[in-house]
Amino acid sequence: MIADEFAGFFFEIGEKEVFMICLDHDLVINSENIHEYSHHVRTSYLEGTQVFPPLVVELKFYPDHNRFRSSLQRSNVEMFFTENRGNAFLIHLCESYFINVSSIVLRGCLEREMTLCLQKLLVEFYYINFDKYIFPLMPVTGLAENHIRELVHKLEHALKDYLATERLVNLDLGLPQVYFRLAKINSNHRDAENYRQALPHSWSRALFLSRKLMEFMPIIILEKYRVKRVQELKSLWLEYNNYLLTEDLHRLEYLAELPAKHESSYTEQVVAMFRYMKFHYLTPRHSRFKQYDFH
Repeated sequence: MIADEFAGFFFEIGEKEVFMICLDHDLVINSENIHEYSHHVRTSYLEGTQVFPPLVVELKFYPDHNRFRSSLQRSNVEMFFTENRGNAFLIHLCESYFINVSSIVLRGCLEREMTLCLQKLLVEFYYINFDKYIFPLMPVTGLAENHIRELVHKLEHALKDYLATERLVNLDLGLPQVYFRLAKINSNHRDAENYRQALPHSWSRALFLSRKLMEFMPIIILEKYRVKRVQELKSLWLEYNNYLLTEDLHRLEYLAELPAKHESSYTEQVVAMFRYMKFHYLTPRHSRFKQYDFH
């Protein structure tokens, strides 16, 4: 039974809580075990999560993509979607995506989503005050303000995924993240065309790169901790995104390493990322906006 193959336990080392789950690489997900396995992952994770108010997560399954998308009324989601219901969360899962896939991929998906849910219960991860911390750095209005807000939203998304991945690595749960991202990564030819169209327009280019950062930042933290198979994951991502200019790729790497250089509050990390993007993509030469010495 899956319960025997997937045993979880929780213990403490000093003041650091460590939550571990025995990995079972050989288990393949099918229509008969996906529900039971998913619930074991959820239960084991929640038992090892000590927060107040407690994290509450429920799961809902859909057998195929058509019912998954029509029920959610979201055509752009493919395999999972997390819904916030007050202090509780509901993770919608499309079963067909995970059928005949190694269980470690499903584990990585669920543990990542639950960690992102956990962040929403923690004060330090509340959305930053845009008017207080971002607007003074670039006081624009109208469409320009909307553009900046979207950019900051994507930077926050990338940082939260990075920090969620780091938390999982520190709990010895990094390997499922590598497998999950290996299964999720794909080549999108439209990205290359969209990038070429954005290149002459620095603000559009910044938005495009912020979306790429959302994919790239978790890979960098997995690489930092030398999680198994992460080099394979990074090489595949670089291969699929080989259309990026060298300067943009270097800047993505710099941005991905910024949180480690600014071991401060979440808000300060977001602001540091925004300053960097502003300097390279949003501030024209001879602008009245203050420039910072970034490389």
